[in-house]
Amino acid sequence: ADFQKAYPEVQLDLVLSDDKLDYIQDQIDLGIRIGIPKDDSLIARVLHEESLHIYAGAQYLAEHGTPTTVAQLNEHRWVGMSQLPGGFLKQKGHSVQISPKYRHQSNSPMMIQEMVKAGLGLGVMLPTTVRNEISSGQLIKVMPSLTTEKVLFSLVYPSRRQVPQRTRVLIDYLMAANIFS
Repeated sequence: ADFQKAYPEVQLDLVLSDDKLDYIQDQIDLGIRIGIPKDDSLIARVLHEESLHIYAGAQYLAEHGTPTTVAQLNEHRWVGMSQLPGGFLKQKGHSVQISPKYRHQSNSPMMIQEMVKAGLGLGVMLPTTVRNEISSGQLIKVMPSLTTEKVLFSLVYPSRRQVPQRTRVLIDYLMAANIFS
């Protein structure tokens, strides 16, 4: 809303997708992606970095108990992100392998958040995306010593000499604004 007030003539056409898109062919001016693309035709600027943590719904923990060891994590139900590889959790710099017996999956972080809140199991999420749910007691951090490597969020746009003014003002706005806080 603040950007729109400052630049009322710039119209946004948002595409929400976890698919790899061809920015040039699909005529996409700008994207926010996880990681740094390995495509030389794209410019990437880091917007934010953060580690994921394990969370569970309060009701789930009341019914199933709170795990305190890695072995206990394997006995719990999980809601997993299909994009995350095994061994992504770390404890004191060492990879931790979780092999739960029961696992739901989704490719949508928003859906994982809703499934965990609904009590379907433990899940890894970014603290900034569940801040309100933590404050309200809906979600509780489990085993805080387990985390992931930092996840980079990048502002990505096609490499070209002349970036359109509408795109340039949005890039500058997003780089200056702390959109993840």
